Amino acid sequence: MEATLPWHYRARVISGHGLGRKIGSPTLNLVLKDPHAPNGIFVGLVMIGQHGYPAVVHVGPRPAIHDSRPVVEAHLLTTPPSGTLSVVRVMVLHRLRSVRMFATLPALRRQIQKDIALAREWWRL
Repeated sequence: MEATLPWHYRARVISGHGLGRKIGSPTLNLVLKDPHAPNGIFVGLVMIGQHGYPAVVHVGPRPAIHDSRPVVEAHLLTTPPSGTLSVVRVMVLHRLRSVRMFATLPALRRQIQKDIALAREWWRL
């Protein structure tokens, strides 16, 4: 059974493969241990300490890199604090689309830019 929105999750930040940074959309990568997590691309809010940062949040597998393990990746829409992050809270608020495969990295990059634009619109940024 999939979680209903809003969905809240607290997790440790881990090192990723650097793909998001390489294609221009760096992410916070989190270990996903919730079997009821929603799958998809969402508008969300990442809480770092007492401050909230609007984000695009990917929850689920990463077919673009042939990784079926579910993860949470969050691309912050505003400037995050500097320094090393250990634990953050993620709130998933609004579904943008399903997770899907892209034929090329440029196609994935274009879709991510569309997702970011929709999330900025949702937040009125």
